[in-house]
Amino acid sequence: MNEKSNRFAGTLRRVRTIAAGLAIAGVAAGFSACGDDENQSAQDAVDEAQQNVESALDEVNSNTDSIASEVDEAQQQASEAQDDIQQGIDKAQNQADKLQDKYGN
Repeated sequence: MNEKSNRFAGTLRRVRTIAAGLAIAGVAAGFSACGDDENQSAQDAVDEAQQNVESALDEVNSNTDSIASEVDEAQQQASEAQDDIQQGIDKAQNQADKLQDKYGN
């Protein structure tokens, strides 16, 4: 599970870096534009950067949902394993008690 958490952290860091770079590029393009055509080009660049950021965030959210589902499943499996272990302990204790009663040790 740590491997997946580390992979998720790396993906999140990469997406944040890309998002920051795109946002900076969009702002820089907006400030450097002069005239109507260049303003439109700058606005198009900003719009594209925003779409890329939204797409990257959607991917992160999707990965987050997937990881949360996997964590829930792992917790359920751990709980079931713990129940199985406790049942085994209880059974062994009952058998030990019966043997002790039978042989009086």
